[in-house]
Amino acid sequence: KKSTKRKIILAFVAVVLLSGILLILNSIDFNTFFDEKEKSAVETPVRVHLYEPDFDEDILQDEYYLAKNRYLLYTDGATSAITSEKNEFGITGAFFYRYFDALIHGDAETLNDMYMESFFSAATPRWERITMQKVYDMEVELLNETVLEDGEYTGWIRYLFKVGYRIMENNGTFRSDLESDALIPQIYELLSDGETIRIHAVSNILNAG
Repeated sequence: KKSTKRKIILAFVAVVLLSGILLILNSIDFNTFFDEKEKSAVETPVRVHLYEPDFDEDILQDEYYLAKNRYLLYTDGATSAITSEKNEFGITGAFFYRYFDALIHGDAETLNDMYMESFFSAATPRWERITMQKVYDMEVELLNETVLEDGEYTGWIRYLFKVGYRIMENNGTFRSDLESDALIPQIYELLSDGETIRIHAVSNILNAG
């Protein structure tokens, strides 16, 4: 009888303890906990190591940079080829050749002119000054080409390109969000009225619509 009574008491105590633990767990807002962790992860900026800018450096005298692949690979469907100033790929091929040439030579004025006015804002200002950029492994791939049928740019041609490149010893005067030698493609939206062509928007692959 004593053994049975002891078992009943132990079972009762166990039930009471378990009930207390469940009450405590139910009182904790786990959603808030995980939301805060997720929020913290999103808001924590990724630190990128940037080199000290040297505006007097002539990168075309740097043998290590000159040994890199400094050709621009242009892909349109099943066709891929190296572009040059001879303009093998029409208006878009010529555009990207000039674009990377401006970067390599640190030509901020030409670079700014290759973007539409609407691209710039308080959050995305014009480049006032950039160093010569040690750009290499340049690749552009035509994803889509359409004629806009409504809106402000009706009749214009809209191009979507996947654009990738690396910057050796990136100093942040052009891009401060890219680690040196990293290749992180972006989506470039270009608009052309048939005579001129400019960049309308640039977005990261994950955020591209």
